[in-house]
Amino acid sequence: MTQSKYYKFAISLFIVIFLTGCKQEENPIYPSDLVDFSSDFNRVWSKYDSLYPLFTYKNIDWIEIYNNQIEKFRELSSVYERDNLLLEMLSIFKDQHIYVVSANGVGRTAWNTPYAANINENILNNYKNKMCWKQIDIFWGWGNLGNIGYIKIDYFDFDSFDVNSYDEVINNLTNTDGLILDLRENRGGMLLICLKILGRFIDKEKDFCYVIRRNGSGYDDFITPLKYTMSPRGNFQYNKPIVVLIGKATASCGEVFAEAINYIEHATLIGETTQGNVVSTSKDTLNDGTIYTIPTMAFLKLDMQPFEDNGVAPNIHLDNIISHEDSLDPILEYSIEYINNRTYNMPLKTDRRNGLR
Repeated sequence: MTQSKYYKFAISLFIVIFLTGCKQEENPIYPSDLVDFSSDFNRVWSKYDSLYPLFTYKNIDWIEIYNNQIEKFRELSSVYERDNLLLEMLSIFKDQHIYVVSANGVGRTAWNTPYAANINENILNNYKNKMCWKQIDIFWGWGNLGNIGYIKIDYFDFDSFDVNSYDEVINNLTNTDGLILDLRENRGGMLLICLKILGRFIDKEKDFCYVIRRNGSGYDDFITPLKYTMSPRGNFQYNKPIVVLIGKATASCGEVFAEAINYIEHATLIGETTQGNVVSTSKDTLNDGTIYTIPTMAFLKLDMQPFEDNGVAPNIHLDNIISHEDSLDPILEYSIEYINNRTYNMPLKTDRRNGLR
């Protein structure tokens, strides 16, 4: 290439780059150009309008929410602002199951009120050191408090909770005088796992709750309630005294498990009333890939009262009286004494609905 031709080529290339650069500067692409925010609002609002099961129970005027929010979604300038406004709108349900996950994978809940667990982990670790604690996976483990078995489950995880391992633990506890099942930090999980665990404590089928979901445009149009039943399983049933520890941090499926305990004669709930946050959710995806959840099924007790906002009350109420200076867990200590007394005296427990049993 001659020097003259080289200069002409360089100048032409510069002009192309310069013009291209100018064109990009004149027409920048912003996230707000890629998303129709009012249509996103309409999609989310409509999904809740057709699927959410507790509008009447929670006394939520969803039409008023629409009228108050639609104009706000037309004035936004970014996806982040849209997500913030969605979370603000959905916070009216006061449900920690409702969350929004942006297209880049960042998830945020619409309602996140912390509940203090009636347990002190440092104190509990002192007990674990004395009971030959065996951590089965990240969510549960077990040990022996003298003649009493102790199992702590923080999540009924479908992927990691191995039912065979649990059955082995129950087999190892055959000769104990009783069992303490600690759910004070249990935040829920899969009901199927709960049923597997409960099946080792009963010798006949027992109903314990209902599930409802919408089947029409009306807020009170429901399918016939579906009844949940626990069934015995395994080579033997553990029929010695059982104490289940619950508290304000016990949530979701942990609360359903606690309610089932009310129908097991040799089991007792001790602690504080649970969180009152029990629904089953579905997911939907907006055009930009953002995912959000919709509560679609509500759980009811056998008296047809929702778990939501009510929780499950213990048979024996003990306040959270643990301090960092204490060396003992008073709820655990009370439970040990309670089982020892039941082992030798077998007092009846008081059921909240049916009197003595």
